[in-house]
Amino acid sequence: MSDAGNSGGGSQSGKLDESKPEADRPEEEQPRPKRPFEIKVILPGTTTKELDVDTLKGNVTQTKMEKIVINPDSGRPDEEQVEDASEQQQQQEEMMPLLEPQPPRAGSPPKRPVKITVILPDTTPIELDVDKKLKGREMINEICHYLNLKETDYFSVLYKDSQESKNWIDPLKEVRKQIGAITNMSDAGNSGGGSQSGKLDESKPEADRPEEDSGRPVSDEEQVQVASEQQQQQQQQQQQQREPQQHQQGSPPKGFVKIKVILPDTTPIELDVDKKLTGQEMIDKICHDLDLIETDYFAVLYKDSQESKNWIDPLKEVRKQIGGGPWTFYFSVKFYPPDPSQLKEDITRYQLCLQLREDIQKGKLLCSQVTLALLGSYMVQSELGDHDPDNHGNDTAYLEPFNFAPNGTSVEDKKKMEEKILELHKTHKGQTRAEADLHFLENAKKLAMYGVDLHHARDAEGVDIMVGVCEKGLLVYRDLGLQINRLFAWPNEILKISFKGNNFYVKLRPGEYKTFESTIRFKLANYRAAKRMWKSCVEHHTFFRLVTPERPTKCPMIHLGSNFRYSGRTLHQTRAATAAIDRDNPSFKRHALSSRPHKCACLLRVGPGKQTELPQSTQAPVVVDAAEGSITIEWEPPAFDGGKPITGYLIEKRETSSPRWSKATKQPVNGTEFTADDLIPDAEYEFRVSAINKAGQGEPSAPSKATMARVPIDAAEAPAQPKVSEITKDGCLLTWEKPAKDGESPIKGYQVQKKNPDTGDWEKVNRIPTKDTQFKVPLTEGEEVELRVVAENEAGLSKPSESTPMFVAKDPEIAPTIELTCPEEIQIRSDQQIKLTAKYAGSPTPTVKWSFGGEDLTSDERSKLPRGQNTLDFIRLDANRKDDGVYTITATNPFGEDKKTVTLHVLGSPAPPKGPLEVSEVCAESVVLTWQPPEDDGGSPITNYIIEKRDVMKSGWSPVAHSTLETTVKVTRLTAKSEYIFRVVAENHQGVSRPLETSRSIIAKNPFDEPGMPGVPEVLDFDEDFVELEWAAPEKDGGARIDGYKIEKREPGSSRWTEATPEPVKGTSAKVPELSSGREYEFRVTAINKAGPGKPSKVSLSQLVKPKFAAPTPKMDALRDIEVKAPQEFIIDVPIEGSPAPSVEWTLNGEPLQPSNRVTITITETQTTIKVRKSERSDAGVYELTLTNDSGFKKGTCNVNVQGNPTAPEGPVEVSDVTAKSCKLSWRPPTDDGGSPITNYTIEKREVGEDYWSKVSSIMEPEYTVQKLQKGVEYEFRIRAENQHGFNGPNLMSEPVLAKNPYEAPRLDKDSIALRDIQVHAGEPFTIRVPLMGSPEPEVTWEKDNKEVKTSPTLTVETTDKESVVDNTGSVRGDSGKYKITLENRIGTDTHTVKVTVVDKPSAPKGPIDFSHFTKESVRLTWREPEDDGGDPITGYTVERKDAKKDNWSEAIRDTPSMSGVVSNLTYKNEYVFRVFATNQFGNSEPLQGRPTKIKLPFEGASSRPHPPTDPIMKAAYDLHVEAQKWSSKGNDLIAAAKKMALSMAEMSSQVRGEGGSKKGLIDCAQAIAEASEEVTRLAGELARQCTDETIKTNLMRDCGHITTQLEIISTVPATEKVILNLIGAVKETVRQAGAASIMIRADRTYRPTLAGQIPQ
Repeated sequence: MSDAGNSGGGSQSGKLDESKPEADRPEEEQPRPKRPFEIKVILPGTTTKELDVDTLKGNVTQTKMEKIVINPDSGRPDEEQVEDASEQQQQQEEMMPLLEPQPPRAGSPPKRPVKITVILPDTTPIELDVDKKLKGREMINEICHYLNLKETDYFSVLYKDSQESKNWIDPLKEVRKQIGAITNMSDAGNSGGGSQSGKLDESKPEADRPEEDSGRPVSDEEQVQVASEQQQQQQQQQQQQREPQQHQQGSPPKGFVKIKVILPDTTPIELDVDKKLTGQEMIDKICHDLDLIETDYFAVLYKDSQESKNWIDPLKEVRKQIGGGPWTFYFSVKFYPPDPSQLKEDITRYQLCLQLREDIQKGKLLCSQVTLALLGSYMVQSELGDHDPDNHGNDTAYLEPFNFAPNGTSVEDKKKMEEKILELHKTHKGQTRAEADLHFLENAKKLAMYGVDLHHARDAEGVDIMVGVCEKGLLVYRDLGLQINRLFAWPNEILKISFKGNNFYVKLRPGEYKTFESTIRFKLANYRAAKRMWKSCVEHHTFFRLVTPERPTKCPMIHLGSNFRYSGRTLHQTRAATAAIDRDNPSFKRHALSSRPHKCACLLRVGPGKQTELPQSTQAPVVVDAAEGSITIEWEPPAFDGGKPITGYLIEKRETSSPRWSKATKQPVNGTEFTADDLIPDAEYEFRVSAINKAGQGEPSAPSKATMARVPIDAAEAPAQPKVSEITKDGCLLTWEKPAKDGESPIKGYQVQKKNPDTGDWEKVNRIPTKDTQFKVPLTEGEEVELRVVAENEAGLSKPSESTPMFVAKDPEIAPTIELTCPEEIQIRSDQQIKLTAKYAGSPTPTVKWSFGGEDLTSDERSKLPRGQNTLDFIRLDANRKDDGVYTITATNPFGEDKKTVTLHVLGSPAPPKGPLEVSEVCAESVVLTWQPPEDDGGSPITNYIIEKRDVMKSGWSPVAHSTLETTVKVTRLTAKSEYIFRVVAENHQGVSRPLETSRSIIAKNPFDEPGMPGVPEVLDFDEDFVELEWAAPEKDGGARIDGYKIEKREPGSSRWTEATPEPVKGTSAKVPELSSGREYEFRVTAINKAGPGKPSKVSLSQLVKPKFAAPTPKMDALRDIEVKAPQEFIIDVPIEGSPAPSVEWTLNGEPLQPSNRVTITITETQTTIKVRKSERSDAGVYELTLTNDSGFKKGTCNVNVQGNPTAPEGPVEVSDVTAKSCKLSWRPPTDDGGSPITNYTIEKREVGEDYWSKVSSIMEPEYTVQKLQKGVEYEFRIRAENQHGFNGPNLMSEPVLAKNPYEAPRLDKDSIALRDIQVHAGEPFTIRVPLMGSPEPEVTWEKDNKEVKTSPTLTVETTDKESVVDNTGSVRGDSGKYKITLENRIGTDTHTVKVTVVDKPSAPKGPIDFSHFTKESVRLTWREPEDDGGDPITGYTVERKDAKKDNWSEAIRDTPSMSGVVSNLTYKNEYVFRVFATNQFGNSEPLQGRPTKIKLPFEGASSRPHPPTDPIMKAAYDLHVEAQKWSSKGNDLIAAAKKMALSMAEMSSQVRGEGGSKKGLIDCAQAIAEASEEVTRLAGELARQCTDETIKTNLMRDCGHITTQLEIISTVPATEKVILNLIGAVKETVRQAGAASIMIRADRTYRPTLAGQIPQ
């Protein structure tokens, strides 16, 4: 980039070859230390001022220039140039005293000086001797230091190249490398002297130059080096002369490139930039051209080869990012501010508006037609101002240049929208352009797509979606504007974002009811798109959520992932920097008024006289007179006329009922008084005034007080004397007539007044005036009353009427009377409503009640007693028969009583017939029913009885008789042997009763029937040819005597019955003869009566016909020995004989054999069987059978041998000789060897808690020593016995054995999970479970934070021989701490600490809330961090505010990371209450609420304050402010600085008091006063040099010396209150002298002759 010097014929000496090592470079290329140099400033007065720039950088004095004269060549009218020339001459004369010669600063002059010429904005040339390697920034700092400019960023230096094109000097590069061999650094260089002294003649050695060009003697080596450089430059110039001209007019110089930047309003600008510039340098250059200071919201885009837009990285060179693409860029908003009202400058808000308009047109920002019309109306108001029918007309033609609708909107929709915009534009009259921009942004920020950066992607199912990145987190859209998922918020839900290939991953925190994290995947078009979206997320999260950006860490040798971090300022830092901006809103041209300039250079305003501006607004006009149809107003001129005289005032009016303002006069008014005629009489108007100067019309004033256009009105006449009626102890009725005359104003109301008998004063009775001519006056019983009335209209109250005659408030004496308003006899149906009404009268008001049946009636669920004015009613819902009777109403007062009665007849259905319902004369076809009449006939006679019947086997009722008045009825046509139920219902004219039913069912049958079933026959006796039976008689004889029984027999298995006796037998027993011996028989019996045989009985048990007596005889050959192998089955089956049947008894090994689920014993008269399933060893032995009856007994035996596995060895397992590597086991043989000898024992082991067993050994003897154990491991052993059948039997288990030496120190496994630190949320449980190791068993102690753990209902400590457990079932914040466990035995101790953190919401911030930095619309709040952060870092603080007189809170500051914040948009002099919440990731704390605070300036109303403050520092600041206020009209910078200092001291004093007068507070206060005092001292010195009065000048310099002395004291001694007060006092005296000096300077200027030689009038 340094080869630009070739365009001017320069040499290559400006290049730095960085490819060589530093030691190998030529001397002129090696880095050299910065050298001081001297600057000679030459002004037309030939006075010089020499300055040393060695220490200039960063020490520019903070002040403003008194005058800056704009270059007369700027193209303004000739008369303005003449005026400016006059002002320039005056300024030069005023600056003469400041340019006296001063000795140069210490330091050597430049080693290689170069003389340059700089032309200032007022055409003043400055010649400087500078170092040849001077950089652009050093040159700018020196010039600004000379002009005493602090805000240097707005200025730069231009130079002309060989094509006479102006170029900006790059501040970071050496000047010589930028200008090449061009000799003048400004196009006006010759105008500052016209000589060649500004050129650099490097053809001569430095020693041959004139003395003023040489700073010191030059050595021989340096002369040789200079000669070499000159020779190289000459060769380059000759080479350039031979080469053709490479650059045409307007093309960039070599090393530079021309770029094209598209602004948000699509306006293109072209810039010449260095090819190697970085992204941040490009952004800064564009923002500089646009005069933007709040630059952090903006960035630059470029299109890659796929037409995708990408953000320029600020830290990288632009050319490396765009590759070979075109140098075309798009200046755009990158971070949309959440609250546009917090932007500092109007120009920033306007640029944001332009970007949003572009977003709407491209369809990125969706909104409804209504919102689009509203935004369009604010757009037009911002660009064109108020709607003017004269200029804009009444149609939409003037809106054609604007493009409101998104692309693709139909012509018809656009037309409708423009009509709506026109209508809304008219309602915005009076809004400034800046206010319109703010309204535009306030409505736009509410749109769903505001500030959303969209990225095209696909979800997991392959559906096309768009993912939006915004301030709050990530949003997912299926179609543009259609949100299909909830917000994934940055802090609360999103845990991590990443990308791999073209996949983008979002890891989410577990939800409230979830345990594990979840991950969402989006698939983008390619890797670049995924990375672009990831970068957008990182930048948005950092900018909006963090306080400071995260700095990238140094990458290790092997690095995974991206090292990209957002490098700009965060929103928090941007707002802090914005708050420090101290400049007036810059002037800028809007898009619709003129084409956008390529350079938006800021105009420097240092006073109101040089730059013409719009005048300020006037104070609100005052109404001085009103008449019928006219109003006269007056006003004061504006405080600032904008630099040009006021040429007139525009007057506007509006009716208070309309929002529109209209011109009150067609032409501006010259004076400050105006009478508006042609107003509507009685209409109410407001007026406002706008001042006009040459620059245009200023802002309108505040509206005047609303006034009616009519003649002033008078109060009405007094009303006529009022009349009193309806007097009671509680009140009376007062009536009156309207006044005869209302004073030309309608009567608004009447005020009733009552005379106070004690004081004689008239007191108001009605709080709100009544519009009626009567009023119910409340009174107190017994008081003497006198009343009067006053009328009220717009003019006020009338004279009072004559008062009423005095009367006493009491009731009249009248006995009560009752008047029924309902019939005396009422007849209603049941379920209808009862309503009895009556009126009553009497005085005093009687006590009235209704009664029934001797009891007073009250309100309940069914009954109400509504009471009206002199009425009492009785209402009862759903009347029933119980309500039938006489009701009485009684009225009573002290003077009598009255009663009235009402007879009520309630008609309803009758009650059920009186029972019981008797059934008699039952036959097979009929019965007789009898009942009694109902006890209640329902108020009307019984007309009928209805009888019904129902067969119990059916569900329906059938009628028997429809109409009868008899209470005895014979029911016929019944079905024989059917069972019936009967019921009867009574009927009258109102309905039917409930039924009366029979108590039981009735069977229709004759008086007798077949007999029932006899009992089962039983055998009483038998022998070899007969059986004797006996049975029970049947339970039912069928109504007739049993005549006999029929006996039948059969053999078992046969279905054929035969009679056992030739005829029925009498009685219930009989002998059945002639039976065959050896056969079995079954029997049954049937009863017989007159109706015939009944049902036969159940079958008897079978009976064997045999001899009655015989000894038992088993078949002994069936009892044989058995041998089986378990679990085989075996059966012992033995036939038996004997009579009677013998009893059977089985024994095993002498013990009775009991049946079980395996063993079954079956016994009959002829056989007994034992069946054993799944035989076991216990089934082996001697089985013995015993048969017994009356004739004798018989026994038999057999042996059963069941072979199987042996049982487990006999325990317990005895463990002895335990060491760390071995132990000895011993046991006893099994009690059962399984029927064969034990062959060996198998020993196995395993570690406790493991499932796998390993074999140790197989041995013959019942003891063994186990070897090769591991120390510290707990083992279990098991042993089983084996015989020839195997070892499937049970095992013998040992107790756990710990392989350890007999004595061992306790030990904790500190690497186990149980001893790791714990973090839980409040309310969740936690457990610390610690295994115990050590021998002997160690003692356990628990401590929390070095104190013994105390148990509670939620925290318990339990220790066993194996472990110790701390269990907390419901943690709280107080459970956080370090839990220490200590194990101790006689061998040693061991300890470990577990840190438990219980996290929760933080506690409230610590107060009190301090208030400082008051302005008319803001205040700074300061608080302290909470005592408890909830175990998690505080992520921010939220401030809420509310009006002290209201209850609603609103958010003022959200998520501020610091413990202070500025609350803006407050109402001046309003009182507010503030509260602060602390926030961590678990939620918000309880609020800290501050005291009510009034928004006002620290010294507001100081002149009218009766007593100054009592605090010493505050009082001193107060006195300083009062003194400065006296001289504030003199327009002196020193006085303004003193006022600012006083206000600052007031705030510092408040902070010192808030900190209890701490040492730090005094030091900060002293430091702030010292900085402000230095500024006052400097300004006082300048003021002294301008003053011509020697006495005042001497006093002023003396006071400056006092201030300097006090500053030295503050810098050497500790800060005390006395030292601070002395310094403020010295500043106060200086202010007094500065005021006097300002008077003298102004007087001197006023009477000084002008250029024309005339003295002004």
